Amino acid sequence: MNYTKVVEVSGISGAGKTIIVKQLANEFNCPFLFFDEHTNKHTDPQDMKHWLKLNFPDFARHTI
Repeated sequence: MNYTKVVEVSGISGAGKTIIVKQLANEFNCPFLFFDEHTNKHTDPQDMKHWLKLNFPDFARHTI
């Protein structure tokens, strides 16, 4: 059985997260998203699956 793998990268500002994520996505030919581009301190979702389905239906369909 194939399972979807999710990789989360975190770090302080300037740590190189964006570069690493883009390199991983290129290496593994997979989609990526940057969570912080779509939220702020008042909109962090309580339920990530629900947030993905609402904001990224195509991505969620392939990953959840």
